[in-house]
This record gives sequence, structure tokens and C-alpha cells, in this order.
Amino acid sequence: MKHHWIVILVLLLWGCDDKTSSGADADTDTDSDTDTDSDTGDDTDTGAEPTELVHFFGRFDRRQPDSPACAWSNCGFGVRFSGSALDVQLSGAGGISFQVVLDGDVVEEMQTAGSEWSSDAEVRTYHVVSGAASGTHDVQLYRNPEAMFGAVTFHGFIAPDGDLVASPFPFARRIDIIGDSISAGYGNTGCPFSAATEKGALAYGPIAARALGAIAHVEAWSGKGMAMNLDGSTNELVPDLYNYALPDDDQTGWDSGDFIPDVIVINLGTNDFLAGVDRNNYIIAYEEFIARLRMDAPDACILCAINGSGDAFSDEIDEVIADLDDANVEKINLNGPNWNGCDGHPDLAAHQSMGDALAAHLRTRLGW
Repeated sequence: MKHHWIVILVLLLWGCDDKTSSGADADTDTDSDTDTDSDTGDDTDTGAEPTELVHFFGRFDRRQPDSPACAWSNCGFGVRFSGSALDVQLSGAGGISFQVVLDGDVVEEMQTAGSEWSSDAEVRTYHVVSGAASGTHDVQLYRNPEAMFGAVTFHGFIAPDGDLVASPFPFARRIDIIGDSISAGYGNTGCPFSAATEKGALAYGPIAARALGAIAHVEAWSGKGMAMNLDGSTNELVPDLYNYALPDDDQTGWDSGDFIPDVIVINLGTNDFLAGVDRNNYIIAYEEFIARLRMDAPDACILCAINGSGDAFSDEIDEVIADLDDANVEKINLNGPNWNGCDGHPDLAAHQSMGDALAAHLRTRLGW
């Protein structure tokens, strides 16, 4: 289904050189409301820093400009509002939870109506914030489950007792996380694996980003690899899926110019080596992928991650880095302290530790 990019390996050198929190109540029993005056994000020009009513995080399919859709982990939307309550209008995949961040604090979740693996075109209104103190608040919603569970379409925010307030984009720093089930947060709250037990917004990448005041795009799919997937297949690899805004829809090509990261974290190899990949094929694919990423983001610091000293692909990453001879491509050991999540994956505590390690590395490396 996906078309594999033929990439010419180019070895290049570049320089890199008081909050109020409230519970977020999910309401999946509310009636569909398509007539409510909601806002999907008009631009406002104040003559200074550009402001918008609605901000979007991660990759979105914008073929329908008034109803953009997203599926990758940690994608979402944010708004500033006045008043005590905020609602959001969504359609699409059922059983998809969003982590709510209110005035910088991670609070409760909201979840779309319907069962996991279902999809519905009906636009429903969900309560995101209720009972907040009077004043102005910033809210962001980040998707938890990975893309395999289906896309969610955004139709607007509503401030029932107040107004939406234009604000500048809240993040100046950009991190791109590219990986497999570990980066997606597979089963980090337990078994069996499902949309309900995968908290991608609480995986190591978004944790590090929040600590650093950055936005994290996450392109991660369980079971996928760099050169070979866990099932032994070599089609629809992560470098292939990386081409798309919605990874299961090859009509949604992604324009790399829409998001040029300061940092790229690649965490791929676990599935390749479990499947018995030829190490040379893995090294070649890794180097080709980095060359492609480097062309899109010439100034980015690229971190090739291992999850612990025992990772089977650690030596191969050393070879990749030596071959590229790029001062801004380096290895990082996230050193996951335990694997008590579902099917031997990191749990929430491990993700917190890994996110702290990534954030500490970037503070030292980039002065963040």
C-alpha cells in the first residue's frame, strides 16, 4: 500500500551547535451538536507575534480545512479560553482517550464515544474542563492511543460561559520522536494491550517535551521496524509510514516543511532484531533514513536511541554514527529501568525515567 522512498545516501555535516487545575470530565452521552457556535481556528493578526484561536499539535490531514483529522500518537489541539468550562467537538474513532493539560498541569482524560476499533461520523460534544476558577486558562488535548486505532476529526472548541481567546503558539522548541511500540507507549498501564492501556501522551517523548517547553511530534507504530517488521515483512516500515499525515492512508502525504524539528529521536531496532534482520540491511536502511531526515532538517540534532545497554542494535548504531561522521548525530541510552508494562514494555514509571533522561541530555547538549 505504501510506496517505499528510494533515498540516495548523502553524508553531510551540519552545525547544531500560579496555576489552577481542574478535573476534565469526559462526556460520551451528550447529544451530537453540529449547530453550536464552535471555533476551528481563525488567524488573528495583532501586528506582533502571530496568534490563533486554536493550535494544532502533530500531523493533521487537512483535506477538509474545517475538520482536520489526526491519528499519530500525541497529536492534538489546544486553546486559550475565559470562563469556567470548555467543550470540544469531535468525530471519528471510538474509545480514543486524550490527555488533558490545563494551565500546564496534566489532569484527567476525556475519551471519545464508542468502542475501540469503531468509527462514527457523528459530531459529538465532550466536556473537557468544568468548574475551573474564573479567569483565563490554556488547555491542550493530546491523543493517547497510536494510529492503528483510527483517526479522530476535530470540529471545534466551545466556551459555554466565556470566550475563546487568541494566543501565540505555545511552543518554540520542536522534537520529533520516531519509533515503534516503546515510543508509542504500548501497554504502559498494563495488559491486555488496547487503546485503553496505551497512554502515548505519557510516553518518554512527550514527557521530555513537556519538561523542556517543547512540542513533540510522535510517529510510532507497534511492531514496525527500520528494515524489517516484527512479523518478518519489509513493507510498511516506519520510514514508509513516516511519509503520511495519517499513516494508514497513503493519500495524506506529509509536507516535511510544515514541521522542521530542532531534535530528532530515532528509536528503531527492537522489532528488526527480534525478527532476525540482516544487520547490514539494518545499517544501510538506518543511514538512508538519517540522510533523508537531514535533508529535511539540516540543523537538527539527531539522537539514535537505545533503551538499555543490552539492546541488540547498539553496536549497529555505533557503526551508523561512525559511517555518517556527522557531529550532530549521536547515540543516547534512555536506560529504561524496568519493563513492567504489557508484554515486556516499559511501564509509566519507566517512561518517566526515560523522559527525564532525554530531557537531561537535551539540556546539556543544547542548553535548553
